[in-house]
Amino acid sequence: MTLKVRHYSYPIIFLFELKTTKQKSLPFANINQYQIDTLFLHNKQSGIIAGFVINFRSHDYQTFFVPAEKVHYYYYHADRNSFPIEWIQQNGINLPATLIRTRYRFDLSPILGDCAI
Repeated sequence: MTLKVRHYSYPIIFLFELKTTKQKSLPFANINQYQIDTLFLHNKQSGIIAGFVINFRSHDYQTFFVPAEKVHYYYYHADRNSFPIEWIQQNGINLPATLIRTRYRFDLSPILGDCAI
């Protein structure tokens, strides 16, 4: 599953590409190279924070935000074809999740900080 999210809170715009997997890693095949390159380029712009929100459904719904520059570097320099959960845990920001009936709600405050939603 993939979903694009944009959030604007003056003077910053947040660009997220959302990915989810049932595996212990996120295969490169689940992310288009264009998405990695585009978010990486946008992230270099002043006032833009871009990255990937990655959800591991089989691991207690662990969800992380990984900045675009880290994903970009790993994608082009790794000796494997996936992002392992251990790498994402080390390089990402954990996003707490709350189960509400049958769906989860994710707390983006670790990314957004003091910006009003």
